[in-house]
Amino acid sequence: MSVRIIIADGQPLQRIDLKDVLTRPGYQVVGEAVDGSGVIAMSRLLRPDLVIMDSHMPDMDGILAAETLVREKIAPVIFLTAYTDQALVKRARDIGVSNYLVKPLHESEVIPAVEMALSHHRQMYAMEEQIRLLSAQLETHMIVERYRGTVVEQRG
Repeated sequence: MSVRIIIADGQPLQRIDLKDVLTRPGYQVVGEAVDGSGVIAMSRLLRPDLVIMDSHMPDMDGILAAETLVREKIAPVIFLTAYTDQALVKRARDIGVSNYLVKPLHESEVIPAVEMALSHHRQMYAMEEQIRLLSAQLETHMIVERYRGTVVEQRG
């Protein structure tokens, strides 16, 4: 199954170049957005495997859009930016952005970033699922132990 990606950038040429880089190795670009609110709406609707977006877009800042996508567990996010200031990197890291690429993009950097973001996301999903299962087992164990205590107490 092909990896489904949404790209978001206010600059049409950037979107065209990125789409070309992504489709050559077989990724499927299922949507393109020009602003933060557009990428959120599109991502909620299409549920992509990954979102690659510019950190600075019209309408809604990329940081706020990424925060929404990560918080709602819609898709992992890779940031594209022309800025390398530490404050932006820290904000991106703190909200859970999976990777950070500096423009101009180089194809040799994009594909590894995509693969790493997807791998990290799969690992996180597997750990969350394992935590959910262990929590359910623990809850069941606690119920059984409470029942056992009640039975022992009743039988003296």
